[in-house]
Amino acid sequence: MSEETTAKSAAEEIKPSDAKETETFKKSDAVSTNSKKQKTKFNAEDVYLKCKKSVLKSCPWLEKFSVFFEKCGFPDMVMVRLLAVFFFFSGVNIYEMRSGNIYADSQWRDFVQNIDMGKSILYMAIGFIVLTIIHWIVPKKLRFSDHILAVGAIFYFNFTLLWKGMNLYLCISFAIVSAILVNYIIGALKKNHIEGMCRIPDKVCGIVVLAAAIFVGTVMSVFMILRDKCFETQCFDMGIFLQMYDHMADDLKPITTCERDFEMSHFKVHASYILYLLLPFYKIFSSPVTLHIAHSVLVMGGVIPLFLIAKKREIKGIPLIGICLAYCFSVGITGPLYYFFHENSFLPTLLMWLLWAVDNKKIPMFYIMSALVCFVKEDAPLFIICIGMYMFFEYKGEFKRIHGIIVSLLSGIYMISILNYLTEHGDGQSMSSSRFGHLMIDSTGGMSEVVKNSLSDPAYLISMLFNESTIQYLLAVMLPLLFVPLFTKKIHRYLLMMPFIITNLVIGFFYSGDDAHLSCHSKHFRNGRIQKTAASYTHGCSLYHHDFRNTNQIRLLYQQL
Repeated sequence: MSEETTAKSAAEEIKPSDAKETETFKKSDAVSTNSKKQKTKFNAEDVYLKCKKSVLKSCPWLEKFSVFFEKCGFPDMVMVRLLAVFFFFSGVNIYEMRSGNIYADSQWRDFVQNIDMGKSILYMAIGFIVLTIIHWIVPKKLRFSDHILAVGAIFYFNFTLLWKGMNLYLCISFAIVSAILVNYIIGALKKNHIEGMCRIPDKVCGIVVLAAAIFVGTVMSVFMILRDKCFETQCFDMGIFLQMYDHMADDLKPITTCERDFEMSHFKVHASYILYLLLPFYKIFSSPVTLHIAHSVLVMGGVIPLFLIAKKREIKGIPLIGICLAYCFSVGITGPLYYFFHENSFLPTLLMWLLWAVDNKKIPMFYIMSALVCFVKEDAPLFIICIGMYMFFEYKGEFKRIHGIIVSLLSGIYMISILNYLTEHGDGQSMSSSRFGHLMIDSTGGMSEVVKNSLSDPAYLISMLFNESTIQYLLAVMLPLLFVPLFTKKIHRYLLMMPFIITNLVIGFFYSGDDAHLSCHSKHFRNGRIQKTAASYTHGCSLYHHDFRNTNQIRLLYQQL
């Protein structure tokens, strides 16, 4: 009996272990069956590769052709290559027809009839072959030439089509189509190519960005200098600054006689004390060319702090270059360059260095740049107030945020003081009424009247933000930026857009002073001869040309008139 009991107890002890083994066996069996099921799933890609390998092994000559086609980029690069040659030669056709005053959009019937389609197809076929050879020759790491050329061809096509065009909706439609095509082309890039583009050294990116800024600045400077040489320079505002700098070079007084048709200081119209910074250069080179070059340099100089800000935020390679190129070719940057020198040309560089100081928490630099921005114009402190408030909300829990409040208060006090000074001792009253007249009941009330009315009736203020003209302007500015400034979860970042909203949407981008419409061209004063036209009489001023910038000469000319 003792042996039986011991055997039973031993059997009972063995049963749990056997049960565990059976459970593990069942689990392993289930896993193996699942893996078999997974293995038995049909994979079309694997089947295609197997069939391809078997066919190539059976036909060696097909394998050679396959290797050759892969080196040429077939079939992956076919669509990208077709886009490149199609848009490039279409742009060439538009350029050739434009020289004969035939436009592709408004005169499309004449355009189509004058195009030799057979010749165009032949050129496209040759271009396709050339791109194929380039792709075959270059190393594998650099086989993204098709993508770059395709994007360049689309930009070239848009440039030739939209150059000097005034149809905003045409620009918007091509911007949308181009964005879709560029997105497809970028999506066709391989992962290693994208990673390689992002690993472009910062020095190379800096050289490319600097070259682009110099190119745009040089082109715009030469263009404006040639306009000046052709006597197409307007008195408002270029003539004012030329006459003013001539006087400043003699006795440091910013005297003008053409701004209000009598002798007065320019600083009684605008508090632009920043203009003294250019006086040493004008003293050495007393020429309109100095102001044209200074205009382009001051505007394009903002790309340097932008490059540093983007680099600090770990943006590298092509994205870094793209952001800086967006600045160089932005309509908000290049557009004002067509209107000759102005004190506002100081703002892009100063504001970008100010933002760089905020981003890097360089407090002394922050104060210096804030002071310089305030000296640009009487309404420029608005930028500092908004940036200071942004700084306060951005750096929570840090003592440095207090500097934002301090600078905002100081800028606000300076702005109110200088506007009161211009109203009482200068021409600030007429300037405020001309810009903010639609917000004033009493035209002599000044900016205090504007603030009071805006706070009393915010509904009227908001109603002016969007109408047909402001929406067109908003699209023209924001569409090239893909509305990126509007995409943020932090509400306080919209403080940085307040100057844009006030100066462009509230005042209206169609604003131009009444005197600007009476601008007098220097062509009335060629070779020192005065033509007694209505414009020359109203602004005998314009006598800002090389021989007519002296006040005594202008007085004598007025007597003759």
